[in-house]
Amino acid sequence: RTVFAFDPAALTGLTRQKGKDTLELTRAGDGWELTKPAKHKADARTAKELADRLGQLRAVRVAAVAPSDAELDKFGLKDPAAVVTLK
Repeated sequence: RTVFAFDPAALTGLTRQKGKDTLELTRAGDGWELTKPAKHKADARTAKELADRLGQLRAVRVAAVAPSDAELDKFGLKDPAAVVTLK
């Protein structure tokens, strides 16, 4: 079962929120740049590989399709350590 249904080539950004810390990667022309916490050029090959791997990510097992708060808590996901958003 595919975890994320998206075309890696269409990915325009990725944000990882962990507590108060934000890490943001944004497509910039033919490459990628780190836009948060500070602006820097990102390694295009590594960013493309990350996007490709996320696009191919498959679940080994599905514990719940639409989990309740109680199920999220049971799996340790009610208050996640980090949240990743694909754009």
